[in-house]
Amino acid sequence: MAATAPAAPRATAPRAAAPAAAPRVTATAGDSGANWGITLATFTGDGHRQAAEQARASIARQYIELSDTYVRSNSSGSVVMVGRFTGLDDPAAKPRVKAVQEIQDARGGRPFARAILSRLEGSRRAGPLSPSDLRSARAMKPGNSTLYTLQVALWSDFGSGEVSPEEIRRSAEGYCARLRSQGHAAFYYHDEDRRMSIVTVGVFGPEAYDARTTLFSPEVDELMAKFPAMLVAGEELLVRTDPRDPSSKMLPQRPMLVEVPR
Repeated sequence: MAATAPAAPRATAPRAAAPAAAPRVTATAGDSGANWGITLATFTGDGHRQAAEQARASIARQYIELSDTYVRSNSSGSVVMVGRFTGLDDPAAKPRVKAVQEIQDARGGRPFARAILSRLEGSRRAGPLSPSDLRSARAMKPGNSTLYTLQVALWSDFGSGEVSPEEIRRSAEGYCARLRSQGHAAFYYHDEDRRMSIVTVGVFGPEAYDARTTLFSPEVDELMAKFPAMLVAGEELLVRTDPRDPSSKMLPQRPMLVEVPR
C-alpha cells in the first residue's frame, strides 16, 4: 500500500525542480538525539586532546555544577562541553546556558560568560567512512566542488518517536545494500539532527542540472526513469497534483536531486 501525504508535489510540468541543498553532516552523541552541548573551552594544535582532558578535570574539580563536563575531539581540535540537549529548542538548554554563563570564580569573575550551545562534533561512529556512506562519494569526482546525487528513498520517525534511530539507519543501509547488489551506485546518509536517513543513487557533476533551462542532464533523466517514485519508509509516497484541490489526482512523489555533503 502506498503512503499518502498532503504535502505539495513536485511540478508535473516538463520544467525540472532545482536540486535540494546538501544534507547537513553532523555527528551524534547517541541514539537519544541529544547531540548538542554547551561549549566551555576549545583546544587546537598538537596535544589538543590531552589539553582538553586536563581542562575538563580542572573545571569539574573547581565547579561542582560542572561536574558532568566531557571532551569531544575530531582531527582539528577538542572541546570541553557540559550538558546534552536535543537542539536549540530544547526547553532545558537556555536555562542551563544562562546558569553556566553566570558561574563565578573565587574572584567574582565569570570564566564561562561566552559559553554557547553547539552541536557535538565527536561521533561514536568515528573512523573511516564506509564506501556506501554518501560523504565518501566525493572521492569519486575529486575535481568537482559541486556534486549531485539522486535521492530515491528516506526513513524517519517524523517526530513520532515510535521508531528508533537505529531502526531508521538499519532500514536505509539495508535498502542501500540491496540496490548495490543489483549493480546500482547507491549510498546512504544519516541526518542525526532530523532523525532521518536517505538513500541515493548515482554521483553527478555540475552538469546534472542546468539552472538556466531548469532541466536535468540526460544521465539524470535516465536514472529517474529507473527510479520513478520516491520511497518513504519503504513505500511510495503519493501526493496530489494540485495541493489546493482535494479531488485532484494522486501521483507518486518523484525522486529529487540533492547535493552531496562535503
